Amino acid sequence: MPSQRTIHPKILFLWLAMISITMTFAALSSAYLVKKGDLLFLQKLPSIFNYNTIIIILSSVTGQIAYKVNKKKFWLALTIILALFFLYQQYQAWQQLIALQIYFVGNPIGSFFYIFTGLHALHLISGILALLTMYIISLIKNIGILYWKINVHYWHFLTILWLYLYIFLLLNH
Repeated sequence: MPSQRTIHPKILFLWLAMISITMTFAALSSAYLVKKGDLLFLQKLPSIFNYNTIIIILSSVTGQIAYKVNKKKFWLALTIILALFFLYQQYQAWQQLIALQIYFVGNPIGSFFYIFTGLHALHLISGILALLTMYIISLIKNIGILYWKINVHYWHFLTILWLYLYIFLLLNH
């Protein structure tokens, strides 16, 4: 009798959520490309985007280390700190856009930048809340490997999503 490989329902839900998020960003990317001819372009992306890319990659690395090693709490805390710093830097990027007089309303390119980065930040906040919840629970008891796996996979997904956004905006701004 052949063995049937099953997937845990929570992992399946995670994959469905990530597919849904990917489709949302794909639709936004398509809309951006369609409107591209009508947009006023930036001379360059806010420089903070470069640093944010490094920060989120580091947070993904620390998240993976937290998943694999014994000192999980330290690495999980470091991942959360890097994630919060990333969010702060996103706020600073928005300040740079405002300094360039690119606002959410009035300039389609501003709208797209704010929507792309804001929607990513919203998903990042949900990831941070999940990581914080894991951290708090880990202070009380051990956390099962399934929850580590779900959170780390989601965090890696957010990193890949940011890399996509960064490269997409870099090539199409």
